[in-house]
Amino acid sequence: MNVETWWTWRPGWFRLRLCGDVLLVHEEYAHASGVRRGRCFDRRTGLPLGPPFTTQEIVCLAEIPGHGPGPVLAHLVPETLVLSDPCDGTERGRIALPALGNPRALDDMHIARVGGRDLLHLFGDGAHGRSEWSTVPVDGTEPDPARSDSFRLYGTGRERLALDGGYLVVPAEEQRIHVGEEAVDVFEEPCSLLYRVDDGAFLGQCEAGGGGEAVVATVAGKSYLAQGSRLFSVPDLAELATGRALRHAEARALTEWEGRPVGLWSRRRDDVPIVPGRHHPLRLSYCFLDELPVAPGSGPTEIPWNVPGDLHDLLVVGERRIAVATSEGLFVLDV
Repeated sequence: MNVETWWTWRPGWFRLRLCGDVLLVHEEYAHASGVRRGRCFDRRTGLPLGPPFTTQEIVCLAEIPGHGPGPVLAHLVPETLVLSDPCDGTERGRIALPALGNPRALDDMHIARVGGRDLLHLFGDGAHGRSEWSTVPVDGTEPDPARSDSFRLYGTGRERLALDGGYLVVPAEEQRIHVGEEAVDVFEEPCSLLYRVDDGAFLGQCEAGGGGEAVVATVAGKSYLAQGSRLFSVPDLAELATGRALRHAEARALTEWEGRPVGLWSRRRDDVPIVPGRHHPLRLSYCFLDELPVAPGSGPTEIPWNVPGDLHDLLVVGERRIAVATSEGLFVLDV
C-alpha cells in the first residue's frame, strides 16, 4: 500500500467531487469571513491544476457543452449559474436561469446529463419548514415539476444528495409514534428516499442504517445503495444479507475493481484506547459485493492505515486508488 499527501490545511470541513480527470477539494462551510477554500487536482498524477482559491458559495464540477474544454466549476447566485475555471477559479461565463430563484438555502447541488439535457439537481430548505430536492434545466427551459419532491428533515446532519448510475438518493425522516403507559412519544427516524433520475419517479425508501450519508452506484452491471452498515440492491431496495461482517461500519463509496463490485467502509478501531481530546482512530476496509454474504468469522479486508484526524469525505479516483479528505488534509491511497 502507498499513501501520498496531496494537500494539508488549517481546520475546516472539506468535500470531494470528481468529474473526468479533475478532482475538486472544497470547503463545505464558510468561515466568518464568508469564504470557502478550494483547489483542483489531476486525479491521475496528483498534480495541482492551480493555486488554492476561495468562493462564497457551494460549488460542483460539470462538463457543459460550449464552456469547456473539460470540466468547469459551477456555483449559483440568484437566477444565474456561474461557471469558472477549475485551475484558478476565474469566471468563464454565466447562464441565466430565471426559474432558479434565490439559492441561499442550498445545501447541495449536482449537474447531471439526463436524456441529452443538463439538469441542476438542488437540495435545501423548501416551503412550510420542509426540505426539498428539485431540478432546473441548464438550457433555461421551465423545470419539470415531476422531477422534484419535498419531505421532513429536521433533526439530522445528513445534507447531501447521492446521485449516480441513474438513481438519486435523498436524506429524509419518517415520523414514528411510540405509545407508552404514561405518555405518547413522537420522534423522527432517519430514512433515505430513492428516485429514478430519468423521470423523477419515487421508487421507495429504506431505513438509514444508523445515519450517515448514503452512496448509490451502478457497478459491474448491478446497482446498490449503501448507508451506515446496511447494503441494498437497487431499485427493489432488498437488503443484502451481510451478517455481522459490516456491523458498526459506515459506508463510504461503491466502485468497481477488476470488473467486480466493491464497497468501501470505515470503522472505529476498537483495539485502541480512547484518549480524551483526541480523535478516535478509524480504519478503512473494502469487500467485494459479489462475495456477500461473507462466511462466519470473516469480513471486509482492512486497509492498514490509520485515518489522520476526522474523516470528512472519500472518493475512488482510479483502480484501487482512494482519495480521502480529513481534518488534516487530502491523502491518496493505492491499495
